[in-house]
Amino acid sequence: MKDRLIVSSAPHLHKGDSVRKIMWMVAASLVPAGISGIFIFGANAAYVIVLAVISAVITEGVID
Repeated sequence: MKDRLIVSSAPHLHKGDSVRKIMWMVAASLVPAGISGIFIFGANAAYVIVLAVISAVITEGVID
């Protein structure tokens, strides 16, 4: 009864997966959406995706 509320850092619900593994699964799940976006909207979608990834990597590098 005393262990009903356990406060810990995120993610609160997990099955032993690390945050790194969860983020790789999120990135892998975005690949089909990116491919379909490029198929539907053409090369402009690929440009937006590449630009977003590059800006995210640069931002992460600056923050760390």
